[in-house]
Amino acid sequence: MKRSAIFRSVAGQLAVLLLCLGSGCVRSIQPILKDSQVTTDDRLLGNWVTSDGKKSGVVTSADDHKGYKVVYTDQDGKEAPLTVQLGKIGDMTVAECTVDPAPLHDLSDIYTLHLLPLYSFAVVEEMAPRLVLNSMDSDWLKKYIDAHPSELAIISPPGNDSLLVISATTDDFQKFLLRHAKDDGFFGSDTTFVRPGDPTTRPSATPTTTP
Repeated sequence: MKRSAIFRSVAGQLAVLLLCLGSGCVRSIQPILKDSQVTTDDRLLGNWVTSDGKKSGVVTSADDHKGYKVVYTDQDGKEAPLTVQLGKIGDMTVAECTVDPAPLHDLSDIYTLHLLPLYSFAVVEEMAPRLVLNSMDSDWLKKYIDAHPSELAIISPPGNDSLLVISATTDDFQKFLLRHAKDDGFFGSDTTFVRPGDPTTRPSATPTTTP
């Protein structure tokens, strides 16, 4: 595979990861969930479409049956394969999202070692009959960290202070999440998914892949 083609493939998947839960989603270098917290719920399986009909997703069980494979389609019809795990942090049900490494299987080990995996997450507010996801607001995080710079380890790419990536350990970030999840402004606007053909969807969108 040519270098330019590889770059476009990787960049496209990472871009979707960063945007899949909304433009203001927060990213982390470390996983959000511990292995001991991971669970599954069959209500997530199947086809979903956002209530505005612009984006869709197809959720199937992962090969190890400990998580999910998700084919996410954006408003422009572009697909991205994602890996999602579900777990509990306190009384919150959290969906952890990262790119599916399977499409990169033909790349060399040296190349993949230079890729930085990132994780995003959403709190699952409802799971049936609608799927309602709420993500942490990056503007709230930036303001909070500016005022409390030692509370959570954060890094920003050179020249882009507005993009925050959490570098704290999984334990430290979970403690931060439990301390502040009820703070005003912590969460942004939620995203609602329904089943294709649901009468509340406008217009109806059909995922391109079926489980």
